[in-house]
Amino acid sequence: ALVFTYLSVIGALLQMRKIQPDFVLGMGSYASIATVFAARIMGLHTAIHEQNVKPGRTNKILMHFADKIFLSFEETKQFLADKINEKNEIIVAGCPVEQKVLDAQSIKRNEDGKFRVLVLGGSQGARILSDVVPQALITLPEEVKKKLVVIQQTRPEDLQRVTDIYNEYGIESDLSTYFNDVPEKTRQANLVIARSGAGTVCETAVLGRTAIFVPLLLADGHQMENARILTDKNASFILETGRFTPSNLAYEVLRLAENPEILKTMERNSSVAVEQSRTAAKTVATEILADLKQDKK
Repeated sequence: ALVFTYLSVIGALLQMRKIQPDFVLGMGSYASIATVFAARIMGLHTAIHEQNVKPGRTNKILMHFADKIFLSFEETKQFLADKINEKNEIIVAGCPVEQKVLDAQSIKRNEDGKFRVLVLGGSQGARILSDVVPQALITLPEEVKKKLVVIQQTRPEDLQRVTDIYNEYGIESDLSTYFNDVPEKTRQANLVIARSGAGTVCETAVLGRTAIFVPLLLADGHQMENARILTDKNASFILETGRFTPSNLAYEVLRLAENPEILKTMERNSSVAVEQSRTAAKTVATEILADLKQDKK
């Protein structure tokens, strides 16, 4: 691993000598290690951005070297005590979201009496969602199933199986292995069921929607911490893997479908839960430009 890192740093140095950057921002992937190290060797200013509440392994290393540390959440500071030094500047900037997410905020939900459930599997896909969600929804009372519209992302190998279940029970559905208009579909949804990567959590909140999060079980537990950002603000729910069963999920969906006032309250809470994410990209860019301007003085 050390040899690979050494070679990666050399490669990053060669690339940066061609590009001649003025500033290097690491976003937390493993590739950031070599790039930020190379930037420090070249005497460049550096920063990192941690999207998750609980810092990942790469950023835990780079926090010792970066000039600025951008965080998505105030809650991340509790994990930083032994990872920073007096030279670090910590800025809670929010989690940057794409412009198409910000643009989708103006979309009005189609209030046609339907109850739309958006199911997203995350970047790794999620068989558990394809297994549990259909089995939960088919147990709902007939009057609720008549109102249901399920928009669900599935793995290719699950697509036909899940489609057949919904068709058999007369549940309107729109299934695909990939949606290129997730922000629009999120705004149209009454409820989101998803993993809790930082991007999903922040986009759901920016778009003012309530979710049932099913955190991916990882050794560091960062998806659970991400989900708690909204659940602690009464904006969403968590059903961890052990509790994510058809009966538990059906109970939560039915409760929300039959109590729209609860859902409206949670949507209001969600819309203000991660306010800084709406301006996160601008905040990060402004801070970097300020550093560059200071250097020229």
